[in-house]
Amino acid sequence: MFQQLIECFRTNAAGAWATVEAFEPLLSKSGGTPRIINVSTGGGSIGMTLDPESPFRALKEPQYRVSKAAMNMVSACQTVEYTERGWKVLCYNPGFTESNLGPMNKVEMGAKPVGGPAGMIVKMVDGEMDGDVGKFLHHEFPDISW
Repeated sequence: MFQQLIECFRTNAAGAWATVEAFEPLLSKSGGTPRIINVSTGGGSIGMTLDPESPFRALKEPQYRVSKAAMNMVSACQTVEYTERGWKVLCYNPGFTESNLGPMNKVEMGAKPVGGPAGMIVKMVDGEMDGDVGKFLHHEFPDISW
């Protein structure tokens, strides 16, 4: 279980940090407004985990959840650091979406097709969500707790 925690943390938290660090020189030279878009999950929300009414309260996979909570902090730190330079940093929770992450992530199990979340990411890339920098975004719910 510990090794799985390290691997999840390496991918989700350290990976989000290292990617921006690696591309920062190129982004700094870009002609437009650089945008960092980190994709998270409600399972990484401390507030939603502690909420007795939240479906995330009973969600298992603590290694994944801890790594996404850490990635949310990476996003918050990037927001503080890079918005001073005029960059836009967004953290997005696509919700329960169809994927190959597990056997439950199927449309027939209630997962939403990827079109909705993908459309939201396109809006972020296009600058349509720039007013939401510093928030934990979801395409259906306007105010998600970090």
